[in-house]
Amino acid sequence: MKRLLLLPILLAAILAASVIEHKSSVKAQTPTQTLQTHNVSLQGGGNSTRPMPAPSTSPDDVVRQFYAWYLKAKFPEPNRRNSAQFRKYVTQRFLKRAMDPNVEAAVFIDAQDSDATWAKNFDVAKATIHGQTATTEVTLTGERIHYKLSVTLRREGGAWKIDGVKGKDWKDVG
Repeated sequence: MKRLLLLPILLAAILAASVIEHKSSVKAQTPTQTLQTHNVSLQGGGNSTRPMPAPSTSPDDVVRQFYAWYLKAKFPEPNRRNSAQFRKYVTQRFLKRAMDPNVEAAVFIDAQDSDATWAKNFDVAKATIHGQTATTEVTLTGERIHYKLSVTLRREGGAWKIDGVKGKDWKDVG
């Protein structure tokens, strides 16, 4: 009988000894992306903060987020000040090509000319995914120029990133 009385006390002691304190917080990276962190405390003083992956983002969402930033920022060239922003959206290989001083065109629009009104007038089609690669089309509808971009993405570090851009259907309209 004493053993049966001790069982609930023993179970309560085991549960109390293995209490895990779990706190979740969300920190904004950009207006459209979040990074989740979990703070875990274990009895015995083990505190750790480890980044959790952001929710899965589709290839077309990555392209939409990148071009919303890139076009609004008026086509910045990658450099040390903004390289972190580019690395969020672009593969290392493609970023290296974009930073090559021998490349004369803006590789993210595959052109030397642009239309500032694209920032307010662009559309991204639903991506087609084939394993670790995806493709989508960006339609830029400016006041002076209408243009389409075929954008290729590749999985890098578990995230979809832009790996190539090819322009097509350039139309001067204004």
